[in-house]
Amino acid sequence: DFPASPYTTQALLKLADLAVVAHNHDVAEKHWQWVIAHSEISGFTHVARLRLAKLWLADNKNSQVQQLIAGVTLQDGFALAYQELLGDVHYQQGQLQSAAKYYRSALGYALALPSANERIQLKLDDLGLAHDAAVEKSS
Repeated sequence: DFPASPYTTQALLKLADLAVVAHNHDVAEKHWQWVIAHSEISGFTHVARLRLAKLWLADNKNSQVQQLIAGVTLQDGFALAYQELLGDVHYQQGQLQSAAKYYRSALGYALALPSANERIQLKLDDLGLAHDAAVEKSS
């Protein structure tokens, strides 16, 4: 009776998570896509979009990931996740300079989050671009 309610959205996000655990990715995708299309709460939409994008990234669906997040307005609470995701996409495509650019951007959002800062710095260091690692460590 209340398809766009926050409770419906939360339930679908949970059902999608359970579907991933059960390796039923098609069901998870359908739940996340519904949330993206119908949720009136932007935070839920961002969560669903990021989770779907990570699933697609794991399945090497890089072009679908880029289409999914194209034009998304970065909000403070999600900018870190989107920048890191874009770095991961470019890394997976072998575009190390572009990956480094997105990881550096993500680091800017991660300053107050030590665990995220360390994770992203490790990704940046893993690129093997000496200049980028030196720049980040001197900051």
